[in-house]
Amino acid sequence: MSRPRTRGRTTPIRLVVPYPPGGTSDNLGRLVAERLGANLGVTVVVDNKPGGTTQVGTEIVAPRLMAIPCCWVP
Repeated sequence: MSRPRTRGRTTPIRLVVPYPPGGTSDNLGRLVAERLGANLGVTVVVDNKPGGTTQVGTEIVAPRLMAIPCCWVP
């Protein structure tokens, strides 16, 4: 099976987990990061941002998602 290209990406991918380290979500995020990194050929860094009932992590990711063009219309 061929691997997807990352178009020459050299910077790590940041995977934000809005829960504290050591929990189920953190462990799952680390498993996803490991497999994603292996498949894409880049480093995936898990960045835990707990607090505010996941609001802290969401506020980090939301502005970046709004900048990505998509075709989903509510």
